Parts: sequence; structure tokens; C-alpha cells
Amino acid sequence: MTLLFPLYASVRAIETRSKVDDEQWLAYWMLYSFLTLMEMLLQPILEWIPIWYDIKLVFVAWLVLPHFRGAAFMYDRFVKKNIKKYGLHKVIHHKNKFLEYFSTPKKVPLYIEFLDSPLPVTHILVRPMMMLLYPLYASVIAIERRSKGDSDHEQWLAYWILYSFLTLMEMLLQPILQWIPIWHDIKLVFVAWLVLPQLRGATFMYERFVKKNIKKYGVLDQHGKGKN
Repeated sequence: MTLLFPLYASVRAIETRSKVDDEQWLAYWMLYSFLTLMEMLLQPILEWIPIWYDIKLVFVAWLVLPHFRGAAFMYDRFVKKNIKKYGLHKVIHHKNKFLEYFSTPKKVPLYIEFLDSPLPVTHILVRPMMMLLYPLYASVIAIERRSKGDSDHEQWLAYWILYSFLTLMEMLLQPILQWIPIWHDIKLVFVAWLVLPQLRGATFMYERFVKKNIKKYGVLDQHGKGKN
């Protein structure tokens, strides 16, 4: 419910002409990343709430099911309202600060220290920021900057498709991956390549592998023609 159906629906959204479904699924992934970050922060408290995962499942079902379109409702009702109140330029400013941090040469030694640290610093700070927080910001901007066309929509939907596929593969291959001590470092570098705007790896991966196989096997033919 949280990954597999949204993955499929996001592929459909990229391959159809309408921007409405793009925004529905970007809104879902934005809320998913926010919820995941909150779970990380509040894990000690949530352990004392036995029905938390049932509540989360019902909430996610409301977000994703097409009869409800809860993600679009939540975005319009809460996120968009605050963006209008405080201005999109502030969101862009925070996004640019994040990019500046990881793009400044002076920060590279510190970043290497994160990777080499015996403490789980990459787990606590860098990985959630790179995999969830920055894509959250960028997805908000992609929705709000409609004048830029489809390129940002497709970049971030492509990222979330690859993120969900990677997460599902980790669940299945966990017994194997735990024997690869540098797996999380490899994953972090790969995710950085996917998300950083200078590289736009998510778009490359989608165009090179996902779209190619969709055309080859006609997976989405029944749902209409793809975007030109």
C-alpha cells in the first residue's frame, strides 16, 4: 500500500499527458517522506502506541486510493496554504542552502568524515536528508512551478519510483545485504546521483530502463498513450 501501488501509479502518471495525476502522486510522495521522517524522530514514542501501524495503514489508504485522492486534498489544504502564506521563495531558499552545503568543496572533507565515522551519522543525518528531506522540498517546488513544464514533475516522479523500487528490493534482499558492510554507503552515493540537479540521475534511469521496458512490453497500453 505504501510503496508498490504508488510505484505503479507514479509510472502511469509519468506516461499519461495529464498533469493532475502527476501532482497527486508528487503530493503523496511528499507526504510519505514527511511521515517517514516523523516516524524516525518519534520512534521511541510510537513504540508505546500499539495501533500506530494500523492507523498509518488506514491513513495511507486514504492518501493513495483514487476514490479519495487524500494526498491531493492534504497538499491543497495544508501545504499549499502555507506556501501561499510564507512564499515559495523561502522553500526554494532552503532547498538551495541544502544543495550549497553538499556542493561546496570545503564541505567535502566533512562529508567524508560522515562516511568514515564509527557512529551511525550517515543513518541519523545524511541519508534521511538526501533520500527524503531534499526530495520532499524539490517535489513541493515541482508542483508549485507549473510554468516550467513537465521536466521537474518527471524528474521527481522518476526519483520516487526508483526510491520505492530500491526500498522494496532492500526488504526482499535484507539477509544478503546485511553481509555487504558498504551497502549503505553505495546506496547513499547512488541516491545522491539520482537527486542532485547537476546530474538528474533519476530521469536518466527512468528513460534508459523503465520507459524502455514499458514500451517493449506495453505494460500501460490499456491506460492510454504516454506523454510526447
